[in-house]
Amino acid sequence: MLVREGERLGRRVRAPDELEGPLPAGRRVGSVTVLVDGEPVRRIPLVTASEVPGAGTLRVLTSVVGVPLTLVALVAILLAAVLIAMRIRLRLRLVK
Repeated sequence: MLVREGERLGRRVRAPDELEGPLPAGRRVGSVTVLVDGEPVRRIPLVTASEVPGAGTLRVLTSVVGVPLTLVALVAILLAAVLIAMRIRLRLRLVK
């Protein structure tokens, strides 16, 4: 597209802030309108460049509760496992 010197070039993007997968490559997800001096001259589709995978369980968990809370939960699980192992070990010593 050619534009004369002095013409103002602009754009208007219409697209969601977030996408939910799975989406195939080439799926239209929005558009960009090219403006010359504020007037629309061309609309170009926005498409996914590659496949957008669906969110796995871990990704859903981290997006819903956040990374810090997920880390706290993992540390709590690890601590509980260590405490259970120590308790079992102590019982085995008392039995002997």
